Amino acid sequence: MPSCRDAWVAPTLFSGRNVDANPNRLPDPSTLTVSAFVDYEPAPAGRIVIVAARNETAAFELRLRPQRAIVGLNIRCAPLVHDWNGSGDSNESDATTLNADCSRLHPVRLDRWPGWHIRYIEPADRVPNVYDVAVPIDAPVGGLPDNALAGQEFRVLGEFAIPHDAAPGTYAGRIEFLAAADRLGSMPIELHVLSVTIPADRPVNARVDLDIRSIIRHLTPANAIQDAQTGAESEAGRALANAVRLLESHRVTPVLSGFMPAIKLDRDGQLSADWSDFDALVGPFIDPHGPAALRSEFALHWDDMVDRTTSPLPTGGDPVESAAIGLVNAFAEHFAARGWIETLTLELPTVRSPDEFEHLVALARPLRDLDPRVRVGSDTSWHETPANFAAALDQRGVSEIIDVWSPPARFCDPHLRRAGLVIAMRLDQPPYTGTLDVRAPPAFTRVIPWQALRYDVTTLYAGSAVHWPPAGKRASPQDCAEFDPANLLYPGRPFGLDRPLASRRLKTLRRGVEDVALAEPLLRSDRVSAVNSLLNALSSYAFTDACRHHLDDPRPCAWPFDNTLWTLARRLLLDNSSIAAHAGTPADDSPSLQRNLRWLGLQTMTDFIELTAESVQLRPTRDPGIHRVECTVRIENRSAIPVSGTVAFTDLPLGWSAVEPSSDVSPISTKQNPGRKSGAESPNASSIVGPVDPGQFRRVTLLADAPSLARNANGVIRLAVVFDRTGGSSIREHIRLAIVAARPIQSPIVLDADLADWTTGGNTAGDFLSIAHRSRRATDPLPPPVASDDTQCYVACDDSRIYFGFRCSTNAPPPNAAVRRNDVRYADGIPADGDLVEILIDPERIGTHTPNDVYYAVVRRDGTAVFTRGVARDGSDYRTWNADIRYAVGERDGAWIAEIGIPRDAFLQPDPRAVIWGLNLTRFDAQSQTYTSWSGAAFNAHDPASFGHLMLPLR
Repeated sequence: MPSCRDAWVAPTLFSGRNVDANPNRLPDPSTLTVSAFVDYEPAPAGRIVIVAARNETAAFELRLRPQRAIVGLNIRCAPLVHDWNGSGDSNESDATTLNADCSRLHPVRLDRWPGWHIRYIEPADRVPNVYDVAVPIDAPVGGLPDNALAGQEFRVLGEFAIPHDAAPGTYAGRIEFLAAADRLGSMPIELHVLSVTIPADRPVNARVDLDIRSIIRHLTPANAIQDAQTGAESEAGRALANAVRLLESHRVTPVLSGFMPAIKLDRDGQLSADWSDFDALVGPFIDPHGPAALRSEFALHWDDMVDRTTSPLPTGGDPVESAAIGLVNAFAEHFAARGWIETLTLELPTVRSPDEFEHLVALARPLRDLDPRVRVGSDTSWHETPANFAAALDQRGVSEIIDVWSPPARFCDPHLRRAGLVIAMRLDQPPYTGTLDVRAPPAFTRVIPWQALRYDVTTLYAGSAVHWPPAGKRASPQDCAEFDPANLLYPGRPFGLDRPLASRRLKTLRRGVEDVALAEPLLRSDRVSAVNSLLNALSSYAFTDACRHHLDDPRPCAWPFDNTLWTLARRLLLDNSSIAAHAGTPADDSPSLQRNLRWLGLQTMTDFIELTAESVQLRPTRDPGIHRVECTVRIENRSAIPVSGTVAFTDLPLGWSAVEPSSDVSPISTKQNPGRKSGAESPNASSIVGPVDPGQFRRVTLLADAPSLARNANGVIRLAVVFDRTGGSSIREHIRLAIVAARPIQSPIVLDADLADWTTGGNTAGDFLSIAHRSRRATDPLPPPVASDDTQCYVACDDSRIYFGFRCSTNAPPPNAAVRRNDVRYADGIPADGDLVEILIDPERIGTHTPNDVYYAVVRRDGTAVFTRGVARDGSDYRTWNADIRYAVGERDGAWIAEIGIPRDAFLQPDPRAVIWGLNLTRFDAQSQTYTSWSGAAFNAHDPASFGHLMLPLR
């Protein structure tokens, strides 16, 4: 999968000096192959070139693969020396130098994919082995090995921390590759430092929770908690200091939590706190007069308060809550007395319903009265539109008692600001925000600060840095990644170190923060248009704007997956920062032509129109022999200028004719207007699309009359539409019209998980497509790819039932019959819960985008089933479908079989004239973790507007 990172390297866009013209200095490829990367992009053959600013970290990556066993494989990166005279030769005795900090990257393997990953990442692009653990190359364990085996890959990350006062210019050096004492070869490296300085201030304050208990548990001896009173010089203090320094060096603010004073009851039954251990261990890190590299904040989590006050008390309920309020008060008083009060935040409990919210408001009022300097935060939200949610907050005066609101991003939009609240960004899942999940491509992490900048959010809650396994559990990097894939740090003990180790994702997050630190000052300069162009290219929407029609209907990810674009954007940021800092004159030697070419490259990669078919529906006409095809097309402008043009069907099947839209072109149901006007027929009927501004979209409905519905053996008719852009090129979109006709039968089908008694031909639904087939942001001129799994469904009906027979090819063994559940667990809206098939039926085809009224059947390979009205997932409005639905499941010849018989009278008041119903058929394959649908729906297979069609004979 494409990714992202550090600086621009292409020699055609930056002219660097070649410090070593001899191409034979690389190791003999028959002994050791070496590949270099900058910004996750391959470096020019045989050399590394990096362009960077002052006060940032520049990086490169080496990938080493021995072709034969090598004893004592090692690398040595000599200090980069400033080339003062421009000759390529440096006098090391009086030159400024930059030193590399080298780490070996170790992989973690996660091959279970979350729902958002299944929705947006094609199976072919998945990367199960992620090189994420940065271990110092000289670590006692885990550095480069004494004996490197042939074919084994080693990845090394080199980083240069460029001081804020570094002299601009070229720094040159060499990386040597060694085998014990023998020199195998070398690679030249150049670092071009511009006279641009990244500000020390952070326009986006990325805050991560640092649980002191996890640090002590996994980085110190077993008795370290008892030794905590020795303070910063103790084992616990040193481990905590290492974690804080590591996070601060990556431009992330540590928020300490999880360590409490000793709580006890006095003679009067009142709680009291012993602060000696707390002050000794935590005090040095929250002292505003302490070292900047150790400066942290402290967070109180209400649930921790309740846990700590429950055990000393004889009863629960209100006394516990009162005691917890008392403990919060004790914190406020103690922090105020020590001068630490500005570092203290109280995080209220999370509630997810209006009823619980009333209690939260009642709880927050006395806490707000304790000390107004204590920040009170909450991430509370529930499944409600942001406008209604904001109204609920405003009615209760929440802005008076809560300082910072940080709901999951899908619930966050400007409506909340109108309620008087300060909004912080709390990471959600793609596409609402990027993610720190180790399974995500790097671009999904780098985009996070850009999303905060786009929405003018200055505080980012990035989760926990050390959510490691609990006491008594192993805590290898693999264990930690499995326990929480979003951990930003790993324990160093498996590598013989008593300090935490950074993840590659933490470094990618730092790169995004540094990007934004360059961009934010430009928004206040005459370069604002350049930054806005980059924002549109890198993060055109997020938060609630990433929803289509409702909160469970996500849009595509609004950021590029391609590393090249991120690298180019970084170089353009440096260009504009250089020009802004030097009154219009660039501080580097990059000619204006090269800068213009870079902008042209960005425009070429991001200037496109996204053409998407959102719905393809069949409608009746007055002529029973003709069907009206109604296609709703979305034209989204991803370019920098307004666009206009015409959109029309192209290459219609023989006998079909396009229809000029008449005044009644909005989607209708068969109930609303079965005898609608036909409109004006025209072989080239098209719709004019007026100016669409950058970042905006327009929906257009195209009509065509179809005297025949000849489809392929999988129940699919392939259509196409073309958008002819005024003054530009044409864009073609392939459309899938899915139709299956239920074969009439005289005798009921025996439901025995054997398809031998089925008659096929015209009643087959197949060619299922991955839900991720439209995940990339560029239009693809080819038809979407066919899913790798082989799924077919046959449909038949008699007077009493509609029958569905699924054949799902697989080589996976049957599931454990002892583990059976009559429910479905969803992962981000994906039924990623074992092998299963879904049937979604919409008899009335009203065209809504919510699945609350569809008839929904799930049959699992283990023999269990779920039948509901509405999709039975969290936050949806569903109820039990009480019908005599019969089914059978079995294994046959390399496939599992599911047969389902649904009574025709199980559907409420079907229109007798409606012989066409909305239908989608899906499959989740547990072995390949793919979610496919017959209708070809992208991102959301439960949207009724994206369904295919079931043709039924009249009863």
